[in-house]
Amino acid sequence: FIMKKITNDNLLTFIHDYFSSIGLKREAKSFFTDDKFDNGIILCLPDVCLLPKNKSKTSKSKQTHIHVTGSGRYFFYPEDLIDNSSASSNDKKQLVVVSRSNIAHLKKRKYDSFDTIDNIDTFTFTKISYRESQEPQVQLSKIRLDGEYFISLREGLFIQDLLVFLKYSFKLVTKNLEFSMIALQLLSNLFLF
Repeated sequence: FIMKKITNDNLLTFIHDYFSSIGLKREAKSFFTDDKFDNGIILCLPDVCLLPKNKSKTSKSKQTHIHVTGSGRYFFYPEDLIDNSSASSNDKKQLVVVSRSNIAHLKKRKYDSFDTIDNIDTFTFTKISYRESQEPQVQLSKIRLDGEYFISLREGLFIQDLLVFLKYSFKLVTKNLEFSMIALQLLSNLFLF
């Protein structure tokens, strides 16, 4: 891999490069296209956002969700809904697609070659968390409720790993596409962020 800064302009290229490194260049080029996805967000995960078994040994955090603050919150909920919230929202089931090849690769933490991206449907939960003394945050993942493959994705996440969400194009979502996001887990130590 060539080290490069990741931006919204080169996010799909970054994803293509990642999947190329595990032998899936052709599949990645055909699946991850501008026509299929409107936008994306990259979350560089701090220790506090990891599952307890993946946190550093010095961590005292009991948090298990992934929190999103700042402008990244608007990827998951409309700006006015977040900015005008005066109480926490209910948990909302969010359907997502994950790559089993990506999960298998990252759990092993080595570069095997795969034959297919092997996407699978799963789900997680999101909510707006209202906080009296701070701006509201978006919380992702309720491990006791999340789908099996989303939990499997989270089990492979460690400090400073990148979690990428892509939002399907509105054109595809309006054609009865059930899943509105795809989640990818990428190793951060391979890329500058």
